[in-house]
Amino acid sequence: MIILTLEAFCNHILIRCTKQILCDLDDTVCVTKVCKEAYPNLIAGFPEAGVEPLDPVKKDVIKMETTDNKVTLTDATLYGLKNCEVKEVRIHLKESTWDFYFTCPLLTIESKYEIHGKISTLNIEGKGDTKIVYDTYHIKIRGDYVKILLDDGDHMKLKNYVVDSNVKGKVEYNFTNLYNGNLEKSIAAHKFLNENWMTTKETILDPIINIYMGIFFDHLNKFLDIVPNEELFTYELD
Repeated sequence: MIILTLEAFCNHILIRCTKQILCDLDDTVCVTKVCKEAYPNLIAGFPEAGVEPLDPVKKDVIKMETTDNKVTLTDATLYGLKNCEVKEVRIHLKESTWDFYFTCPLLTIESKYEIHGKISTLNIEGKGDTKIVYDTYHIKIRGDYVKILLDDGDHMKLKNYVVDSNVKGKVEYNFTNLYNGNLEKSIAAHKFLNENWMTTKETILDPIINIYMGIFFDHLNKFLDIVPNEELFTYELD
């Protein structure tokens, strides 16, 4: 009679024998690990369940208006979320809060635009196409959550969110048809904007990314509605 150890059996039939490990929700290292592994599926979505892919992600209209300027983007598309990396996910059980921190090497927005007004000392106006590139974007979303019981077990439901974001690299603007096609003024405006992009953080950059993070938040809740906690927060130990 031949007796095989578990390891020998696994090697013999050429399969991976795995042990399922369920994370404690307050174990940040474990929760971060499973969320890193789940992120590609989150971005890919579940079209058969009504959860569309999240790269690219489209928004019909984005409007930003202050006392100094008015900016409208139409047919705006964000590219690059699929290349982001989950850095840390924290679940605070006592407070029923969550933090989701990820970084993106490159995010690109392409759209139609219309702009009128003043940015810092720059008077600007134009209507055409635009491309905005964010280099090395760090994004942290946080909020409250509740636990709900569905037919397949416990699920998380996110109640609200706040976004903290920072560009660690740079931002590059490209607008066609600034100043009704005046090339000299357009070159000067692009030089100013791309050298002083931080002056647009509160009026353009943050409002745009906050709109897309709202879509990301809704998408994340749909994902959590489909995937029970026991499945989401479990990983395989070789």
